[in-house]
Amino acid sequence: MAKKSVFISLFLLWLLLPLPAASQSVMEAHNKLCDRTLFFYEKQHGNQIEYFAPNGFAYLWYPGNRRSVPSQWRLAADKKTGTATICFKYPRWGYNPVTKQYGGKWECRPFSRFWSHTNGKPAVGDVFNLSVGMVPFRLSNHPQLNPDEPMRGKKPREIDSGCEIPIS
Repeated sequence: MAKKSVFISLFLLWLLLPLPAASQSVMEAHNKLCDRTLFFYEKQHGNQIEYFAPNGFAYLWYPGNRRSVPSQWRLAADKKTGTATICFKYPRWGYNPVTKQYGGKWECRPFSRFWSHTNGKPAVGDVFNLSVGMVPFRLSNHPQLNPDEPMRGKKPREIDSGCEIPIS
């Protein structure tokens, strides 16, 4: 009986321990993206702006495009390292001029590498209404955009919508 009591006590203690770092990493990544508009800059692509909706869809404002490009997004813990990865699935007709590849399949990369290209503080909400498919103007790829420029006259929300972690 004493062994059973010790086992139960250890099990209850295990339940109270904090989640491992990998799970926290995915949660932290999710909190940085969910219902946020992010600004990116990479030498190959140039300026990009993307809104990450709570429902797992994202809308990319790509340089030169007249419409936003829809995609699906998800986060997961890498099976080997336990660190957060971000995955995107763009439509089959979506074309990446840098890689010369079309969409239609999930593509993943380490979240830290993805996040390293962000430029400025994320804005809460879909501040440019990218989820409706339109873009306010044609975005240039270079020079690097000051994230405050397109935000002039915009009043982003200060309160988050309910963001739940999608299970992948």
